Amino acid sequence: MDLVFVGSATYDLLGQVEGVLRSEGHHQLSRWGFGFGGKAPNAAAYSAHAGARTAYVGVVGSDFESSGHKAYLQGLGVEVEGVYRSARKTPLFVSLGHSGVLCTLGAGIEVIEEDRQRLRRHFVQQTLGRKPWALYCSMLDSGLIAEVFAAARQTGIRAAWNPLCLDVDDENLARLLDATDYLFMNEEESRLLQTGLGAATCALVKRYGLSCAATTLGEGGALIELPGQAIEISAPAVGEAIDSTGAGDAFAGTFLAVLARKGPQAVEEAADRAVRTASRVVTRLGAEIPAPRPAT
Repeated sequence: MDLVFVGSATYDLLGQVEGVLRSEGHHQLSRWGFGFGGKAPNAAAYSAHAGARTAYVGVVGSDFESSGHKAYLQGLGVEVEGVYRSARKTPLFVSLGHSGVLCTLGAGIEVIEEDRQRLRRHFVQQTLGRKPWALYCSMLDSGLIAEVFAAARQTGIRAAWNPLCLDVDDENLARLLDATDYLFMNEEESRLLQTGLGAATCALVKRYGLSCAATTLGEGGALIELPGQAIEISAPAVGEAIDSTGAGDAFAGTFLAVLARKGPQAVEEAADRAVRTASRVVTRLGAEIPAPRPAT
């Protein structure tokens, strides 16, 4: 196994509002879409799409099969036999925007799951049993992520973290960064991290021993910061950018897939391919990978 992904599955309800988004009144949607979501399953889908042997072992709702989410991931080559099945329905993530996302609602299933220690045991067992090149985590419970990362790294498994909601006042932040090899952020998360910890990202890479900190920059591409080196990757020209949902997940999944297959020395190739993939994602609503067209 190359990569294992941990985090909650969701449904995505996405829309673009005509005019200014207000707290009261009715709004006309110029575009809308509904699809499968969740940062970890999204990233797993793009990892498998990029050719990596991929497993998703995160938390899914009781409707994982009936919704078609399981079949979608399996159709891309993602192994899903190790998922944690909640008795609850899959939560809904809502994103309404005008010139960017302005309103989001939603939370991962693991936030309301009662047995936290059961979750920890599940994630550790399912990860260590597969012996992947790296483990990717994106959940709200930072303490849980830190514990899973610590267990994984003891066996030589690399740890990749994509913050779901970055909180610089989180008491677990330093412990989590200490256990992270690959850090994925967007511009706002990078700004919060640098401001909150009082250091530039390059200094944080050195302080916490990160192998890589990757910051996606939208139309600006991405900045890859390694120990003693920074690489700027330009974004290709694409069609109209209409929705950023899932772009960061596509970047992370593709980036890790290339590294898992070709080794850490292929970081520039991995970043270039990840930027090109993420650039295509923003030209459509949602993060799902379109089904291939039937042969004619």
